[in-house]
Amino acid sequence: SIIKDIENLHFELKYPSKKFSKIYDMILKINDSTMNKVKISLFILNIQEIDLSFQKNVHIGSIFIDSSVKKIADSAFSECSSLTEISLPSSMTFIGRNYFNSFSSLKKVFIPSSVTLIDDLAFSNCSSLVKIIIPNTVEKIGRYCFSECKSLINVYISSNLKIIPIGAFRGCSSLKEIKIPSSVNTIEEEAFSGCLSLKEIVIPNSVKLIGDNAFSICMAVSKVIMPSSLKSIGSCTFYGCSSLKFVSIPSSINSIGDKAFFGCSSLNEIIIPSSIKSIGEKAFPEETTIINK
Repeated sequence: SIIKDIENLHFELKYPSKKFSKIYDMILKINDSTMNKVKISLFILNIQEIDLSFQKNVHIGSIFIDSSVKKIADSAFSECSSLTEISLPSSMTFIGRNYFNSFSSLKKVFIPSSVTLIDDLAFSNCSSLVKIIIPNTVEKIGRYCFSECKSLINVYISSNLKIIPIGAFRGCSSLKEIKIPSSVNTIEEEAFSGCLSLKEIVIPNSVKLIGDNAFSICMAVSKVIMPSSLKSIGSCTFYGCSSLKFVSIPSSINSIGDKAFFGCSSLNEIIIPSSIKSIGEKAFPEETTIINK
């Protein structure tokens, strides 16, 4: 009965502190599976570095880190399976590789405006993450940094980002819309591949290069508008976009890669401008009517 009362407890604790040590020691000493339901909101204050002390801590539900912290160790919070919310400090300038990779319970993250870099795989496989705001101070995000975030619905992308890298949002199957800022000049391979709920793609005039498979298997997309700054459409760029009905190909395009629109079964017709000199194998579905302009 004591355990039954304890299992619903929620503690707000400062770290480091004697209170934290006492309560956490108590939780560890009571060897019962119900203790896994005890949750801690952790406020990390007045230390310069976070080491590996919190790894595999199943009780931490939320973490708030103050600006005294200058460094967070790689994998500092790995296997904190109950962590749903984290607020990063204003002293932080980058989010490292794999920092929050596969945090399946994480729903909310605050990224401060001091951050300029989010590295490879930083939030990959955060399957409960619903919203992310990448502040305008961020100039670079890494490969696959938000890939397979299957609950992600809303994304704000920094207006200072120049490249959306390989696989950045690959497999974000709940993402319904994306606004690509006019600062972006390159969308790399698989950047939005497998975004199954994405309905419309508007590529700004700043974009000069789109990599292979960049928007492949975006099965809900019905409309694509491409800019006059674009020179080519790569292989499999829109492969498998089975709901795609309208595509505007600008006269700046001179080549279309292999299977660029293959599997776009709703694309009844497409107008090809006279500027196009090269069309790859199976670039369009066999049933699509090609109109040469």
